[in-house]
Amino acid sequence: MIEMDDRGPLDLTKQIEDKNAEIKKLCMEIGSLEFQISDYRQIVKELSDKLSKYETLHGTVFVKGPDDPKK
Repeated sequence: MIEMDDRGPLDLTKQIEDKNAEIKKLCMEIGSLEFQISDYRQIVKELSDKLSKYETLHGTVFVKGPDDPKK
């Protein structure tokens, strides 16, 4: 059986503070991940632009292969 560590209002206050700290940490992580996503989107855009310019000058780089891999 699990025993509850209940010390009344002080325990509840501690639990609320712990949850608030966890929420703050998770919000900071979300902000960091959103920043990383923004960076990766910029990288993908730059590489896509470079590929488009290359294809304009030299033709298509990537072509679809045969549907049947045995051919």
